[in-house]
Amino acid sequence: MIDAKKVYKSLVYLSLNIIKNEKLRFEIFDKANFRNDFVAQINNMLTLEKDFDVNMDDVQLAQTFAKAIVKITESKQRFEKNDKTIDEIYAEYSSFLSETIKQFEVGRNELVNETLKITEEDILYSAIMNEAIKSKYKDLEKTQKAEEEKNKQAEEAAKKQQQEPKKNNQNTNQGQGFFGGFGGPQYQGQGIGEMPIPPSRDPRFYPYNAKPQWMPITKKVIAIIVVIASIILLINNIYMMTIKITFPEAYWREFLFNNDPKIPANFNDEAFWKKVLNLKLQTELGAGKVVNIHFDLQNIGFNSVFNFILGILPAIYISFDAFRKPRSIKEKYRMNFFPVMFVVFFWGMSLFPVISVLTVGNIQDFFKNNPFLRAGADGQTLFATGTKLNFDGLWDYLSNDYGHKFSTVSIFSIMSLVFISLSLVAAVTILVLNPKLDRQKQMRANAEFQKAMMYMSQGQSYQMDQSLYDNPDEVIIKNPSKFTIWWNKTFKKKKDSDKK
Repeated sequence: MIDAKKVYKSLVYLSLNIIKNEKLRFEIFDKANFRNDFVAQINNMLTLEKDFDVNMDDVQLAQTFAKAIVKITESKQRFEKNDKTIDEIYAEYSSFLSETIKQFEVGRNELVNETLKITEEDILYSAIMNEAIKSKYKDLEKTQKAEEEKNKQAEEAAKKQQQEPKKNNQNTNQGQGFFGGFGGPQYQGQGIGEMPIPPSRDPRFYPYNAKPQWMPITKKVIAIIVVIASIILLINNIYMMTIKITFPEAYWREFLFNNDPKIPANFNDEAFWKKVLNLKLQTELGAGKVVNIHFDLQNIGFNSVFNFILGILPAIYISFDAFRKPRSIKEKYRMNFFPVMFVVFFWGMSLFPVISVLTVGNIQDFFKNNPFLRAGADGQTLFATGTKLNFDGLWDYLSNDYGHKFSTVSIFSIMSLVFISLSLVAAVTILVLNPKLDRQKQMRANAEFQKAMMYMSQGQSYQMDQSLYDNPDEVIIKNPSKFTIWWNKTFKKKKDSDKK
C-alpha cells in the first residue's frame, strides 16, 4: 500500500507549484475543465486529512488551498471529501500531473519541485489574479489561435496541391491489394500508432527506490569470501582422504583380546569373523595374521564426491553472478535472490560434515560411534567369552600415531566454518539491504503505458513521461555475443538465399 503521507506531500507541492505559476493560475481562472480537475485534487487532499489523518509539519493545508482557488477564480467553489482509497487518489494525481504537463507545456520538474518552503501565508499571497494577468494571457491566446489558424490554412493548401497529381494513380490502383489483388482501400484510414514498449521491458526503466554505489564491489567481495571458503573446504576433504588409520595385529591382540592365550594365533576362517564381530571384513585374510582393517576419515565414494560438489557449486555460481558484466542496471545495483539462496542451501548442507570433524573431540566421537567399535565403547561384550574393547587404550594409540593429523583436520575445519559463516551472514545481509520496489514509480509507469496504448489505438502518438527513465548514459544494453552474431550472419544469409 502506498504511504498516505507521501501522496499528501506530492499533492501539496503540486498544488503550490501550480498556484505559483502565473500561466497556470490564469488557466484555473479561465478554463473550467482545468479548474474542476484542480478542485478534485484539493478534495483528495481533504480526504487524506480527514480519513487518513495526515498533514504537512502538523498543519493541514487543504482549506488554505481552497481559499487560494476562491481568490483566483473570484467565485465560490464547492470542496468536500470523498470516499476514495489512497491508490485511487495517487492514480488521479499522476493522471492530473501528466495532463497538465502535456496540455500547458510545463516542465515536470517545475511541478514536482519540493524545495520550496510551504506556509499558509505564502499560498494565499501567491494566489494573485488581476486584470493585467488576465489581459496578458488572453492576448497570448488570441495570438496563438491566429497563428494556429494561419498554419492550418497553409497545411490544407499544401495538402490539396499534393493530392492533385495522385488522383490518376489512385484511380488506377484503387481496389488492388498486394500483388494486384483485392482489398487495398478497405484498410485506408485504419492505421494505428507505434506499439509502445512496456516499462518493465525497457532497459532504461529502474523500478527500485535506490542505487547503492557499493553494491557491485560488495558482490565481488562476497564472491571472493565464498571462493576462499570453497578452497579451504576442498583442501580439507582431500587431506582427510589421505588419512588411512590402520590397526596392526599387535593392537588386536592387546586391545581386543587382552592378549588372551585362549584366542588362537591364526584366524583364517572368514565366517568366524563375520559371526563374532557382526561385520563385513576384507575378503582377503593375511595368512597367519589377524585382519588389518582401515578406517577413513573421508571415504572415497559417493559421499566424498557429493561433498566436493557441495564445496564447488556455490563458488562457481556466485562468482559468475558477481564478476560477469551486468546485463541490466537492475543487476548492477541489486543482489539477485536466487544466487544467495543457492549459496545458503549448499553451504548449509556442507556444514554437517565440517562440524563432525571440527575439533579433536569430534573426531574422537567419530571413532567412538563407528559401527565396528561402538559395542566395545558402550561396554558391551564382543565375544561370548565376555571380552570388552578397551576404547581408552584405542584412543591413546590413535592420538600417539595420528594426533598431528587430527589437529590439522580440525584447523582446516574451523577455517572452513569461519569463512562459510561469514559468507552466509554477508549474503543474507546484502539481500536484506537490497533496494526495494518503488510502488509509486511502478504505478506511474503503468498509468503512462496505459495512456500510450489508448493513444495508439486511436492512431495517435504519445510520448511517455521521460522522467520515469534513467539517464541514457547509465543504461546497460546487452550486446549480442560473438556466437550470436556469427549464427545470425551465417543462417540468415542461407535463409535469404533459399527464399530467392
